[in-house]
Amino acid sequence: YSNVEWDRGTPNVYAFARADMMISDFSSVIFDFVCLEGKPVLTIDSEIDLSGYDMADLPRDSIWTFHALEKIGGRVEENDLGRIATLCDEALHGEDSQTLQENIASVRALIWQHKLESGTMAALELLKIEREIIESRLKPQAGLVARLRALDDMLASCQHSRTSQNPQTISSKTSNPQADSQGGGAC
Repeated sequence: YSNVEWDRGTPNVYAFARADMMISDFSSVIFDFVCLEGKPVLTIDSEIDLSGYDMADLPRDSIWTFHALEKIGGRVEENDLGRIATLCDEALHGEDSQTLQENIASVRALIWQHKLESGTMAALELLKIEREIIESRLKPQAGLVARLRALDDMLASCQHSRTSQNPQTISSKTSNPQADSQGGGAC
């Protein structure tokens, strides 16, 4: 077909932008395409070995991913390969194309719930996990950790009261060398 193009380059976002739709095997690139472009995807239906996937122990018909594939364009079975052009035309221009676009929008909204925030959210969750690990390792020293936190609070309070009384005094040193030599930088 003159309108079919094989993209062997990287990154794939340029091909995504040029494509009217995607035909793919079972791959996460499908959802990249749906989120970035909001266009239909036909998925070649094949027996997929789910070993190694987090969904390997679930019955296939209970897996959200397979239901989403139906909603964003459908699965193409082996006996449908001879009419792939018709399936593409139906997805793009058929009487159900408006419903298909609405389905794509709903799947896209579900997948991309935290657009432009997901990196920050993931980083925060990783920090929480690290904190839990460190906290569990420090349990035997709970008394020392509590004292350390109390000292931090005292130091922060002292620093705050000093800067609120004298906004020019930000560090532990004063502008008076004689006071510094006498410990004038302390609370």
